[in-house]
Amino acid sequence: MAMVNARIDDELKARVDAVLQRRNITVTQNMTDLYRYIDQHEQSPFLPAPRPHTAGDVVAKCCSDLMNIRDALLLIRGHAERQAGTGEMASLYQLFTRSRLAFADGLCWLHSAPALPFTVDRLLLPLAQVQAQIAECDIALGGGSRDALVLSDDALSKLAANFNELDKVVISLCEKVGVLRRLPPVVTEEQRFDGEFCTVFTKDVSFPGNVEVIIHLRPDLLRLLTPHLKEAICCPRIPGWTPGVDINSGFNTYIPAPADYFQKMDSITAVAMAPAGGAMGVCGLLFVQGETRIHYWSEKSAQVNPVSRDMLSEAVCVKIENHIRNILQGSDTK
Repeated sequence: MAMVNARIDDELKARVDAVLQRRNITVTQNMTDLYRYIDQHEQSPFLPAPRPHTAGDVVAKCCSDLMNIRDALLLIRGHAERQAGTGEMASLYQLFTRSRLAFADGLCWLHSAPALPFTVDRLLLPLAQVQAQIAECDIALGGGSRDALVLSDDALSKLAANFNELDKVVISLCEKVGVLRRLPPVVTEEQRFDGEFCTVFTKDVSFPGNVEVIIHLRPDLLRLLTPHLKEAICCPRIPGWTPGVDINSGFNTYIPAPADYFQKMDSITAVAMAPAGGAMGVCGLLFVQGETRIHYWSEKSAQVNPVSRDMLSEAVCVKIENHIRNILQGSDTK
C-alpha cells in the first residue's frame, strides 16, 4: 500500500481529527475517498472547473454530469449485487449526490439564461424527464438512508429496472448533444456477440484453425472502465482454444499467471499453452481506447465440452463481462 505524506497546520489537523472521530471515519478512509473522487473526475472536489459560458457548453457539461450520475448508479447496482457493506454503499451514494449537484448547477444556468438557442431549448423537456428517472433510482435507494442502502431483493430489482430506463435516456441525450458518438467499428466480422458491457467480433484468418477475436467496450462506459483497465487483464481461457500472444500488436503482453490458472490442466493442454506464455507467464490483454484483440488457435486434443467455432464470440464475451462485473462490484480482479 502507498503512503501519503502532507504538512498540515497543527490546530487544523486537531479539529479535523475530532470531526473524523465523531463520524467514525479513519484518516485512511478519508484520503482514499478523496483519491477515488480525483480518479473518477480528474479534478479536485474543492477546485471546481471553470464555468462554461455558452448554452451549448453548459448542455454538454450537463450531459457529462448525467454520465457521472449513471456511472455512480451502475457502481451502486454492482456493489449491491455483491451485498457490499454500508460504508462502501454510502461512499458511492455520496458520489451519486455530488454528480446530481453538479448537474443541477448546469440546469440553473440554463433556466436563468434570458434566451436559449432552439437546439438547446428543445432539450429542456428531456432533461426534466431524466430528472424524474434519477429520482426513481434515488427512491429505490431509500434516499441514502444507511439502512436502506443495504438493498433487499425487491429494492435491487426496482433499482435495476429504473436504471435500465435511465441508461437509455442518458445515452440518447449524450448522442444528441454530441458528447457521445457511436462510430461503427472498423471490423469485418464473420460473427459477433453483443453483451451488456462489450461486443465481441470473431473472424477467421489465413491459417486454418486460427481465429482473430476483437473486443470493443461500450463507448459510453470508457470513462468509467478505462482507469480500471490500465493494466493488462488475463486472457479468457476457452475450452478447446489456445490464445497466441502477439507482442507487436500492442494488445497482447505477458502477465504473471493467477494462482489457480494451471489447476486441473492436463499435460497436452500444458504443452499447447506454450504460445500463450509458458514459463514467461500467461497471455494478458491490453485495452487501447476501449479495444483489444487476440488470436485463438483451435486445439486438436480432445477436451471436455470444447467451445465450438460459432460459439467462440459468446464464450469470450461472457468471460470479459464477468471481469467487468467484478470491477463494478468492487471485487478483487487480480
